[in-house]
Amino acid sequence: MAKHYQAASLFCLPTHLEAFGISFIETMHHALPAVGTDLGAIPDFVIEDQTGYRVRVGDVDGLTRVLDGLLSAPEEMQRLGQNALKLARERYTWEKVGSRLGAHFREALAEAATSV
Repeated sequence: MAKHYQAASLFCLPTHLEAFGISFIETMHHALPAVGTDLGAIPDFVIEDQTGYRVRVGDVDGLTRVLDGLLSAPEEMQRLGQNALKLARERYTWEKVGSRLGAHFREALAEAATSV
């Protein structure tokens, strides 16, 4: 997939059903701006005018406007892509995710131990 991401200018997944969206995180690590919908966790990392843009589910006209605008503004895509890469490195590496999960597990175990 890396060669495809490297050849791309942006990533677009106007999904109708998505709980998290790992494909968005993968593309962020390749400095690609993203276009997605307002579902699940997508708004946590596809941040309007920072890492990409979101449209309502089924909004074909809105999706067309966003894509046309981005494809005609390579500097804007580069800015969004660099912001996406920065956010991905800050929040979405295995080390950082694992550390947060570990902290949650330790907290849950400590609470369970004190409630017995």
